[in-house]
Amino acid sequence: MPERARVGVIGGGIVGSSIAYHLAAAGINDVIVIDRGPLPGWGSTGRAAGGFRHQFPHPADIACSRFAFEQFQRFEADTGVDPNLRLYGYLFLAQTQARLDQLRQIHRIQRQAGLEEAVMLDRESVAELVPHVVTDDVIGASFCPLDGFLDPLYIMHGYARAARACGVQFRLGQEVDRVVVDNGRARALRGPGLELEVDWAVVATGAWSGRLLRELGVDLQLHPVRRQIAGTHPLPQLPAAAPMTFDDDGFHFRKDHLGGGGANLIFEDPEEPESFNQEFDVEFGAALRERLVKRLKDPGEPLLSPRRSWAGLYAVTPDHHPYLGPLADPAGVILAAGFSGHGVMHSPATGWSVAQMIARQETPDLAAPYSPHRFEQGSQFTASGNIY
Repeated sequence: MPERARVGVIGGGIVGSSIAYHLAAAGINDVIVIDRGPLPGWGSTGRAAGGFRHQFPHPADIACSRFAFEQFQRFEADTGVDPNLRLYGYLFLAQTQARLDQLRQIHRIQRQAGLEEAVMLDRESVAELVPHVVTDDVIGASFCPLDGFLDPLYIMHGYARAARACGVQFRLGQEVDRVVVDNGRARALRGPGLELEVDWAVVATGAWSGRLLRELGVDLQLHPVRRQIAGTHPLPQLPAAAPMTFDDDGFHFRKDHLGGGGANLIFEDPEEPESFNQEFDVEFGAALRERLVKRLKDPGEPLLSPRRSWAGLYAVTPDHHPYLGPLADPAGVILAAGFSGHGVMHSPATGWSVAQMIARQETPDLAAPYSPHRFEQGSQFTASGNIY
């Protein structure tokens, strides 16, 4: 006999765990979360950089960050797990007038959205804020002290532990390869050794979501793209409380708070092809090391650390924003994927929104801009340089 649950969540990373937690908080604990990984966080969550920011160019994203920030501040009280939130800020440097004008425009949008904590800085203020950074070519910057870092795995475990305490079940090492549809509505999840009847199917499988969508006959652009982080050996000249610091073209670096006291070096290569490749490219890492040497005062000879360098997958959509909401056809399927690098930081807003969609049978305003059908409606997000 097949099992039955009111909600089947496919994907048990930070997004799926947040959905389970918020469903339980809404009084729905007849939930089974299914993940093919052998351990929690075995997919993208365990490879995430762990950044958190309010500085977005779109009001919808700022609203999601506000929501998340409030939850992360009380996260330990709610779940018993410290999310390791460090409010060291994000600093976006401007090296050209065009970039400075863009940052000022984004700053105006942020102020209109109520983000009064974000500020514009001149070169002298930048040099005072980050004395370890070379600022000879910097003409200004934007900075928000409410941005910073957190631990994705800790947050995922907090959500999952609290959800389990409310009766939610998690199944690891099982794979869903089909969502069964009958009379236009999702009715069951099937896979090897799995047959689960459901009222709702939630797809939260990140970069792997496209396969299930194609099996459902849903034509949405969602592509896996490798993102790499190069880690260095200990780098004491980079302060522990240094902000995430961005160059004009998107290269950025931060202190590695989770292993060894070095730096994490990150750049989203626009030429990276679609693939499921998660191998770290040493030559790419060496190029990022050279970028750090030019931006950091007295850098010495930072060495790349094989143990602190890795790659993971982004689930990327054409406008670099998630698909969050119910599908029109088939009914009973809610998509929560395609976060393009923002899945961890916006997991609280995502989980709460999906819970509202199921508990109240409506899409909350917080999630409405991310409709999976926004491209059909002509309401996709517009680009703002390389800040998404």
